[in-house]
Amino acid sequence: MRKTRGTRTRSVAWSSMIACCGGVLAAAVWAPGAAVGVGLGTLAATSSHAEAQTSDAPDLVVFHDGRSVRGTILSESASQLRMRIVFRGIVSETTYDRGDVASITRGTSVDESADEKKAETKNVVRAEANRYGRGAGTPATAPTPDTTAQHGGGDGARVYVMELTGAFGKDISETPIRQALEDAKKLEADYIVVKMDNTWSDARGLDELDDDAAAFDEIFEAESMARIFYEEIPQQWEQTPKVVFWVKRAMGGAAFLPMCVEDIYFDEDGKMGGIGNLGELFSSGDEVVKEKQYSLRLNAAEGIALLGNHNPKLVEAMARREYVLWMRRVGSDVRLISNPALVEESDILLTDDGEGENKDTDEQIVRGQGNDVLTLTAGLAFDLGVSKETVSSLDDLLFELGIERQAEVLEGRSDKIMRLWRQRVKLAEKELEELWEEFNEAGGNGNDRANPNAIRISKAREMIKVLRRFEEAINPGQIGVPGIAQLELQIEQLKLANLADRN
Repeated sequence: MRKTRGTRTRSVAWSSMIACCGGVLAAAVWAPGAAVGVGLGTLAATSSHAEAQTSDAPDLVVFHDGRSVRGTILSESASQLRMRIVFRGIVSETTYDRGDVASITRGTSVDESADEKKAETKNVVRAEANRYGRGAGTPATAPTPDTTAQHGGGDGARVYVMELTGAFGKDISETPIRQALEDAKKLEADYIVVKMDNTWSDARGLDELDDDAAAFDEIFEAESMARIFYEEIPQQWEQTPKVVFWVKRAMGGAAFLPMCVEDIYFDEDGKMGGIGNLGELFSSGDEVVKEKQYSLRLNAAEGIALLGNHNPKLVEAMARREYVLWMRRVGSDVRLISNPALVEESDILLTDDGEGENKDTDEQIVRGQGNDVLTLTAGLAFDLGVSKETVSSLDDLLFELGIERQAEVLEGRSDKIMRLWRQRVKLAEKELEELWEEFNEAGGNGNDRANPNAIRISKAREMIKVLRRFEEAINPGQIGVPGIAQLELQIEQLKLANLADRN
């Protein structure tokens, strides 16, 4: 077996799919040709045409977010819909929220054409689009059957570009993303291109981090941001735009965010990773608690990957140093293998266990050649089907999307929104530092008439207001100030001290 990275190929197809039943991954290979949607805690495997079916005349359920699933409706109420579905021979029963359902067609023909299905609802378009871009022999630039109808009509496709730069969870945060998307909505964008290029540096923001550095625990920030794209956009937009991620650098928590969509493109120097410390997050403590926390984080990460129809095995290889993964090429197909007993001599090792002689050397890490955990480069991401193509400019990206001739790049406010947010966060951090200094200096200015405890209480309350306003972006510990819980405790202690002084 060779300890080498994969090389670039021009088309990648996957042979089969992991079935997801109640959130449990039940198979070992993956097929991006089948759409996967996640909504309100339910993972539902779907596919174009008739891959999910239970009889000669299955029921067709179409959801507001564009997913569709065929099967047998077992029961339904005002709040829930329970179905039995069969996917590649695996039978499962799944419950859906009735509020997510756009339409139900009972006893549909399994041979129903794509055009007939699209007539049920315009949102089925998104499920049909999954047939393009990754199948063997299918050009990555092939347009979806309804590109003109759904995105831009005959007047051209309206493209909104949002650049996410700076520190993830601070400069890249929920509030500016929502504001930029609201701007895109007002401009009636058909495509939203999210260019991801986060900084990857230490807490001081001074030294660049290597590929082996990791920040898996940023998963929760990523999960909140991902929800904006897969949940809030379909709910708030009359016509859902196509969201495309263009990865320059997505390291740490930023590596999760692009995975929530299927349409990912890499810059020539693109890189995605920096989450390989999941196993080290819980090195001590109660074993049961550790396992729960470990599973919570891994399930959250895999859930985001499923949203974009990406293989959860890749997420595990990116997150766990002990996880070993091989890639096998079968013609134009690529299979991922994690069971050593199934490995063949020609299989390519993507990640080893990082133990003993397998541990990456400093030179390998610096050169970006380590494989204790998986870091996706442009070529490898393409080989594995994560990236649809490598592009070096926005024009190249529009060409790959098949809209370069009719595209209108909108003059939005995204850059201004992101810049103002960064400025506000910096000012808030400075204000917190000053308030904390004033808190500590209270009573030491020689003014005996001033109540130092009252001053401290006032300063603490001001700090809490600032922290709550920027809670998503400011880590108090990184700037040397207490968090909200600590400040609230300080206030209670100061109140008790005041009462004691009066008595």
